[in-house]
Amino acid sequence: MIRLFTMLAVSATICGLSSTAQAHVNPEDVAARCVDRVESLVDRYQDVTADKGQECLATIRRLLAAGRKEAAIHAGRRCIEASRQRADDVLTDTRSLCAECIEYLRTVGAYRLAARVQNACEDAALIMGATQDRLESIIHTALE
Repeated sequence: MIRLFTMLAVSATICGLSSTAQAHVNPEDVAARCVDRVESLVDRYQDVTADKGQECLATIRRLLAAGRKEAAIHAGRRCIEASRQRADDVLTDTRSLCAECIEYLRTVGAYRLAARVQNACEDAALIMGATQDRLESIIHTALE
């Protein structure tokens, strides 16, 4: 769902414009919309990761309380794998969005704006990686 929305947003923002309309689009507005969209994807990823992480921890604690250590470990592994897949999906969407935005901005000669979008995209990847690392650390700690 996020991937579909991302592609529609990019298309509407950049690709859906005729070449005449593109000439009248303010590159600063395009860059701002791209950065906003990237930040929105990261925020959503963090929210979902936090929610799913809480669900996972509750399951792990319940299984450990019932003396089912192996089941808890298995549940933790499943949670981490699912979260990694979610992160990969969002990162793929983010990279696609970033590439299209940066390409458009470079095409219109807005190199500084393209660099600004690139920086936001790199920051997004770092934030998602840190979020995933935190979740994995919390799960591993719960299983100790």
